[in-house]
Amino acid sequence: MKFLKKNWKYVLTAAVALIIGLLFGPTQGQLDEVNAESTNLEKKLTTETDTVASLKKENEDLQAKVDEAAPWFKLSDEEKKQKEAEAKEAEEKRKAEEKAKEEAEAKKKAEEEAKEKAEAEAKEKQGYDTGITYDQLARTPDDYVGEKVKFSGKVVQVMEGDGITQIRFAVGDDYDTILLGEFDASVVDSRVLEDDELTIYGTSGGVITYESTMGGNITIPSMAIDKIDQ
Repeated sequence: MKFLKKNWKYVLTAAVALIIGLLFGPTQGQLDEVNAESTNLEKKLTTETDTVASLKKENEDLQAKVDEAAPWFKLSDEEKKQKEAEAKEAEEKRKAEEKAKEEAEAKKKAEEEAKEKAEAEAKEKQGYDTGITYDQLARTPDDYVGEKVKFSGKVVQVMEGDGITQIRFAVGDDYDTILLGEFDASVVDSRVLEDDELTIYGTSGGVITYESTMGGNITIPSMAIDKIDQ
């Protein structure tokens, strides 16, 4: 009691401070520190949990490998040698089959390339003497676009332009087998005229449609002329 009477001012101050602390709670700074510490602990807990899960997975994988290898350790030395020999034989067989497959594919590819080369050489040697007829160009023109052709006949009409000449050409002098040919002026030494008898060489250009003098449409084969025998 003497202590209280003597120090009553200090006791009263402490009591008031305690009451204020209980009424107003911790400061914002204290709360921030607590929250930061809580977040840090949560991160550590997550990391530890992930580590435990990873170790558990590694342990399970290792146990699976041990279980898989268990029968091997139970084999006798003779049985182990037999298993090793069988595995070696199977691997050699796999490699041999793979090699044979690669060789077969390489051989097939080489044969195809050789065939294509031979066909290209034969075609080049054949030149314009392909045997393609006017009837083939008229009936199935798309099958022969870009193919070399050769025809003899008579010039029916000449249309000269700026360095380019077009002719309507009667194959075999037959006016029922007309084609349209086009060539550069440098192809010939002298002008091509109507009624000229020519042999023309070039590549098929499919068919072309134009309007006749009677107003109807006419579709005929066309060709780009590379060479002319006058």
